Amino acid sequence: MDGPGRSIFENGDVFDGFFKGGKFNGVGVYFKSQSEQYLYGVYENSECVQALTLGNGYPHELISNLFF
Repeated sequence: MDGPGRSIFENGDVFDGFFKGGKFNGVGVYFKSQSEQYLYGVYENSECVQALTLGNGYPHELISNLFF
């Protein structure tokens, strides 16, 4: 997958953001379902290299702003 998209994992975690070669690359939000926390940041090869915001709850507004 390349470009904007969403990945939902079996454990309920969700990544919304940009992909390159099937890996997280660019700005994105990783939401951990069990702790209900998110990490909004810059990703390279599916690793967060720069955290921009940490928070609680599902970040609807951040995700909407990523794509529009």
